[in-house]
Amino acid sequence: MPTDSSHIPIPGPGELIRRIDWPAEQVRAEQTTALRSLIAYAKAHSPFYARRLSALDPATLTPESLQDIPPLTKNKLIENWDEIVTDKNLTLSKCTAHAAALTQTIEHLDVYAIITTAGYTGKPAILAFSPPEGSFTAALGVRWMQRALASGHPMILNFSHMQFVTTRAPQYPMMSVGAELGIQQIINADTPAQEILQQCAETPAECLLLGWPSALHELAFAQQQAGHTGENQTAGSIQPMAVHTVGEALLPSTATAIRQSWGLTPQEWYWAIEGGFLAQPCMCQSNIHTNDDLVILEAVDHKHDPVAPGNVSTHVLVTPLYYQTLPLIRYQHDDQITILPDKCGCGSSLRLLGNIHNRIDDIFTYATQKSKVTIPPLLFDMILDAETDILLSQVHQTPQGADLLYTAQGYVDPRALSAKVERALSHSGIPSPIVRAKKVEKIARIPLSQKLRRFLPLGTVETRDPLSTLRVRPPLRPDTPGPPGPPGMQST
Repeated sequence: MPTDSSHIPIPGPGELIRRIDWPAEQVRAEQTTALRSLIAYAKAHSPFYARRLSALDPATLTPESLQDIPPLTKNKLIENWDEIVTDKNLTLSKCTAHAAALTQTIEHLDVYAIITTAGYTGKPAILAFSPPEGSFTAALGVRWMQRALASGHPMILNFSHMQFVTTRAPQYPMMSVGAELGIQQIINADTPAQEILQQCAETPAECLLLGWPSALHELAFAQQQAGHTGENQTAGSIQPMAVHTVGEALLPSTATAIRQSWGLTPQEWYWAIEGGFLAQPCMCQSNIHTNDDLVILEAVDHKHDPVAPGNVSTHVLVTPLYYQTLPLIRYQHDDQITILPDKCGCGSSLRLLGNIHNRIDDIFTYATQKSKVTIPPLLFDMILDAETDILLSQVHQTPQGADLLYTAQGYVDPRALSAKVERALSHSGIPSPIVRAKKVEKIARIPLSQKLRRFLPLGTVETRDPLSTLRVRPPLRPDTPGPPGPPGMQST
């Protein structure tokens, strides 16, 4: 049974909505109180944290005190899982076996929901949530919608009208959250777009469409092929009331495709399994708010020092204040984000999040005779996003350049595309780069989460069964010959 955590009360749905409009002083006071309770609880119930936090006095902690605590990486979490978890009946091997055995339905281990991360870099993490933690996460997922509805903003809150285009894997949290909310329409993102469109069209027209941006980009194109929306809407097409994206970076081309297909500007959610809903769209304004009353989110540089508002971070350190089964204190995400200095016109004091950038492990590093050259995903995105006929793309780093896979709705000249990328790499310091572009019918998604990994550095291990291993081969040196390009890749 779950360890007793009654001394850390989890806020209910009504309080979650009221907190959005708390003044900044009250948000900080709640952060401080919840942090002290979390640290005290973790020290008392987790041998790992008893050692790591031994010098800290929970009674005097402030949010700034977190800077004295080392970050918790995914590797460190996996290595110390059995000493981090606060219920000693749970072990990593037991939870991993339970997750691997799940097929089509959500089954709890004792009373716990066992879920996994996407295994984006080939190594998933296993997490355990108690029933109160699961209900809390689901309630948090809709609190901004409920607040918008109370303010007179038109919003769908009939969950049978919500459509998730993500994954139906029972080990993944979308199924758990959907089950908590009673959402029935959850579709695998690798389902053919025309089939997804048909399934969505069978539900009421006024729906809220949420999904991975890559899947919604394909769906938007399928909508354009099905016919116009509104008065000219045809069978097999949909007209959602709102479109939200989650789980992947929202590219400008995807936002444009959604606007062209449905006349809607997509709103972006910042979600991570380790931390839950980190930031959510305001609904009343075109802004994204961090959930500062519930999670301490630190934007830091490569040395884990804070970055000033308006600057892009290297990492994000996340401390969910109400996750007690498996406490995550300063858990490191390799996302690059920008916290904005602005205030929202909606009246909430919760901070604003700017663009959610690519991950730091999407950066390519090349060894040249003089030095190492790093190439950010933005270099490729600026070129690929300008090709309006490209739907999805994936870039594989090679020792001398890159292999580009893409799907397209029309003709894209692979030689011209390769030449553009070669010029950009050459201008960035890569001598005589070689780029090969190839149109494919489909790009494989991560098996468990159905997300699309768009950038694969040298040495990336594409895990076909993420739960089969918690080990990853060490990355190759940039000057070491890597694996061959994707199957069927030909020079152009």
